[in-house]
Amino acid sequence: IMKKLIFIINIAVVCMTQAYGQQCTITAYGNGATDTIEICQGEAVTLSATGDCFNYILYNNFNDGTPGTGWTAVSQAMFNNPCPPHSPDSTIYMWMGSTTTIRQIATLDFDVSSGAIIDFEMRFAVSGEASPCNGPEFYNEGLLIQYSLDGGMMWEDIKYYAPNGDSLTYMPTLTTPSVPHGQQTPFTVWNRRIFPIPPAAQTTSTRFRWAQPFSSDSEYAHWGLDNVKIIGPPPTTETWWSHGAQGLTPGVVYPTSDTSFTAFITDGVDTVSSSLFVIVHDIPTADFTATSPVCLGELANITYTGTASASADYAWDFDGGNIVSGTGQGPYEVLWDSIGTYDVSLSLEENGCLSPVNTVSVDVISCAGIEETIPGYFQIYPNPTSDMLIIENKQHSENMQVKIYSLQGQRLMEKALPVSSNTKLDISSLSQGIYFVVIQGKKLHIVKKIAVQRDN
Repeated sequence: IMKKLIFIINIAVVCMTQAYGQQCTITAYGNGATDTIEICQGEAVTLSATGDCFNYILYNNFNDGTPGTGWTAVSQAMFNNPCPPHSPDSTIYMWMGSTTTIRQIATLDFDVSSGAIIDFEMRFAVSGEASPCNGPEFYNEGLLIQYSLDGGMMWEDIKYYAPNGDSLTYMPTLTTPSVPHGQQTPFTVWNRRIFPIPPAAQTTSTRFRWAQPFSSDSEYAHWGLDNVKIIGPPPTTETWWSHGAQGLTPGVVYPTSDTSFTAFITDGVDTVSSSLFVIVHDIPTADFTATSPVCLGELANITYTGTASASADYAWDFDGGNIVSGTGQGPYEVLWDSIGTYDVSLSLEENGCLSPVNTVSVDVISCAGIEETIPGYFQIYPNPTSDMLIIENKQHSENMQVKIYSLQGQRLMEKALPVSSNTKLDISSLSQGIYFVVIQGKKLHIVKKIAVQRDN
């Protein structure tokens, strides 16, 4: 289709409103994460925040399907997202549709005497596509950003974006170089543009516009905008936290219970906050009981008595013992194949918290001769006793150990036995009751019950 160049000079709808104003944002972090974090008792949380307050002279994202506030003129704007790809935030954008007037959007007069930055996202449709998704083809069909100091009577150029991807500081008059139909350019995808206003535009009454002064036809050369901002110099801000700290990086805290930390920022007009919730998990304990001593061929009962739940990750080590029954938390029944002392250990993890390793020794003994004295070797007396127990080693030359256990398997006393001599054990600290005395060496194991009696 042969295109005819048309010069369009009309202005459209008038909408007198106010500017957007200041806005603050802040996000609180704990160990680099937002919202909620989980730690173990005793661990540190490094608090930080990112935030600032912006002096938005104009800010419109078109998400409500209207031009928003701060404009004096809007020409043939569409808000139904007619031409993919859509804007980077996947929300509603403003699209310039077909019109016989100039496609433009112009602002109110603003005080930008202290300077300002223009920030927006833009996209051209692809040349040769059907309306309203037909893009600009000729070199002078691009988008022009201008300012006016006299209420829109005269306009001065700031930036010009040509259909082929060129960025200029003036509006060209030539139609070439043009863009072939179907060709992608840097401007046929959404891109963000940021630049300061020129010194000449820094007055107490300056308006701005995004305009397309030339179009080859009312049905051609469409384009769109999103997230249009004019940002003034940043205001003075103050930042603080709910626990009394100041600034964006208050440092390290050590919460001992579930705690919320809130960061605040203000510019004296707007105050906003962001909260971080810290969940503090207790360190699980690895406590357990184990039957000891246990006779060779009998089962040792091992029972977890710590603070973790059954869903924790349990790492048991039975030192070569055979698990007869039990999984996870337990309880377990364990059988060892030979006489000896075995170290049962446990560590566990719950909610990401690891317990210290706990180890309990289990003595597996030969129970032959229990309740008996073995002639020629040892004699244990008196039995019953009150404060003192004598172990007489008559002939045995092996280095041995004597251990005293409660009936519940708790080891209460341990001592080396000298070769061929008598050993006196002070048992005055033991309560009245029945106890196991175990004499243990490499080749000999003796178990005897004794009674501790106290005079009334």
